[in-house]
Amino acid sequence: MTIIAPGNANILRRQWGLIIQNSFQSAGIDAQIVFLSWASVYDRALTPAPDNVGKTWDQGGFDALMIGWTPGSPATPFLGTYQIYFSQNTPPNNNYMLWNNATSDSLLEQCLATGYNAQGEALYKQWEQVQYQDVPASQIFYQSAVFTASNSINFHGWQWIFDNLGPVPQFITGADSVTLATTGQLLDLNPMLSNSWYDTLAFSAFYDTLYTVDQNFNYQPDLATSYNVSSDGHVYTYTLRQGVTWQDGVPFTADDVVFSYLAQLNPQSGSQQSATMAGYIGDDITFKWLNGTTTRLVLNLTSGESWYSANSSIVGTRQGMVEAVDNYTVRVTIPNFPGLTSPAATFHPEGEPLYILPMHVLDAIPFANWQTAPFNTGTGTYTANNETWSGPIGTGPYEFVSYDAVNGLVNETRYNNYWNASALTNDGLFTVKNFYIRYIVEKDGAVAALKNNEVQMLDQNYQLQQDYKAGNLNFATSYVLPGSGLQQIGYNMRSPIWGTGTATPAGQANASNAAAAARDVRTAFDYLIPRALIVQNLLAGFGQPATVHVNPVSPYYDTSLVPRDYDLATALHYLSLAGYNTAGITPTTTNVNVNEPLTFSGTFQVNSEYSTAQGGIIYLLQQSTDDVNWTNIDMGTTAVNGSYSISYTPNSTGVQYYRVFLTGIGAQTAASNNFTMPDFPYYQLGATDQPTLTSSVYAYNVTTPTDYLLYGGIAVVVIAAIIIIAAFAMRGRNKPKPK
Repeated sequence: MTIIAPGNANILRRQWGLIIQNSFQSAGIDAQIVFLSWASVYDRALTPAPDNVGKTWDQGGFDALMIGWTPGSPATPFLGTYQIYFSQNTPPNNNYMLWNNATSDSLLEQCLATGYNAQGEALYKQWEQVQYQDVPASQIFYQSAVFTASNSINFHGWQWIFDNLGPVPQFITGADSVTLATTGQLLDLNPMLSNSWYDTLAFSAFYDTLYTVDQNFNYQPDLATSYNVSSDGHVYTYTLRQGVTWQDGVPFTADDVVFSYLAQLNPQSGSQQSATMAGYIGDDITFKWLNGTTTRLVLNLTSGESWYSANSSIVGTRQGMVEAVDNYTVRVTIPNFPGLTSPAATFHPEGEPLYILPMHVLDAIPFANWQTAPFNTGTGTYTANNETWSGPIGTGPYEFVSYDAVNGLVNETRYNNYWNASALTNDGLFTVKNFYIRYIVEKDGAVAALKNNEVQMLDQNYQLQQDYKAGNLNFATSYVLPGSGLQQIGYNMRSPIWGTGTATPAGQANASNAAAAARDVRTAFDYLIPRALIVQNLLAGFGQPATVHVNPVSPYYDTSLVPRDYDLATALHYLSLAGYNTAGITPTTTNVNVNEPLTFSGTFQVNSEYSTAQGGIIYLLQQSTDDVNWTNIDMGTTAVNGSYSISYTPNSTGVQYYRVFLTGIGAQTAASNNFTMPDFPYYQLGATDQPTLTSSVYAYNVTTPTDYLLYGGIAVVVIAAIIIIAAFAMRGRNKPKPK
């Protein structure tokens, strides 16, 4: 298999990517990782041409994609998972894995129609279990990112760091001019074309939404001042803020909101949210303008086609309407949610986090030309309100000035006629006159720029955890952000091996076994990811191994799920279930430094009744120098679900082997610190338990400290020869964004 990953953002991903590649190879899998430009990642996986959707790597598509996501608000997770994991939301929408699971779809539909209450939470946790068992993606880790800024500036509300909103320079004080450095690169300035964190950093200050999220994840009025919902839940009426002008002086009206809904729903605009929003608003939508005219949009979610100003003979399955009632009132009528007899209970505010665009500027540009228009590129000029402009026009607090593609610098300036300027100024805010986004790929260069005051903030995607722990950032102020990102490997579910399973030995022997065999292969992949090793050694412990695509700080996160950490024996077992011959495979060797702690964690699939009654089961951490003779060096007790975690610090060099041995002795009956325990009977595992009492063997070559982390004999450093990087970035506010 070939795993692809973006190579010009989040440089540390190159290191854990190579670790995972070698881990897969240790199980006999011919796995390679290829680092591509963001544009190539989009073309192969995220927004491929229609005839390339689902193609494998050798066909011009992808086998697996290693990518990160911003988490979205922990208080409202339903939309984010619906966007990524609902079967119809395939590219150019976010279900790049092409996961099609009827149980998942049904549960997500019920969540969105039920809302954020006890019933919705229970349904959502059922959905998490489905995702965990079917493994459409291996979630690698949840990171606790480190965001670092100059001591000279202050933040008064910095929720954007955590919650996908992009920078809010109006809440920064302490300097007239502020520069944020980020590791990605800029591609789009029109938010309808982008779902990228790195683009959002540049354009979010230009635009407003109807509602925004505050530091406590509560929705607050922005361009809307209030809303009303009909008793049947089908009609949402928004009262808009008066006295707002676009940055070219043209008044903001209800037509702009209606137009923005049209742009988001119509895939011809380049929208990556059309299928997601169609779930809320329908696939046959009428847009009514202030002058009384109407426009109709019909979507074919199966083929990805759309008909703009469609002929009446083309009829969708669910009718909706977005209408400008008067200059400052918009009414949205939504149908029943797909497959249900009720509308979405979460349409507001979660279902409408769209940026509001200027109709008077963009209506004159065909949707197909939005990508190359100066409004999006920031180069070239156009006329608006009898003036010459370059780049986007919004209603937000900052205006676009210029984009220097050669030096990777976006220049923004304070919009003094911003509708909320007086309130901000009265609070001592809105003091930054010039705001810059500077794209610096390498972390060391960015840290040096911060130290020299060339930039004042570093994006958390520089993965500064090791530097923070080592004290290298003590010259500045750092903020630790728990649950601020997720890294995953998403699998192409149309692959004949790990997608459909038709090319697995078990699937070829009996077609009825193909789907189960594919799931077994994906489960094996999941057991081959050394999550604890990555978190401890690359992130300095600032994170936690991941289970499912849900923010772990969310109250909706299912804490009963246990991460599958590296377990070669169990991975081989699942590969054998799919029909593969795994005989003779031995562990690879990981190079580590002496006197640095190692952490071993995982889960034994033990009989829950026994382990609960006994309060857990004793396990032993064992060490060997020849992988034959073992010495007990420490002990612990599993949780009642069989999970364990134990650390040990090697104090001598040389090749050393470690394993965790499950004794089968209940914690309440064992003599503490009796490592040999010869007189206690072993618990006999049942048919549903893991077929071994021993974890995988972890092999380490313990050496004196070096400058590089080694894994499997391969130096995990940035090797330019294997990284294919082009000057492109990724293509998204308050919704999950790849990064």
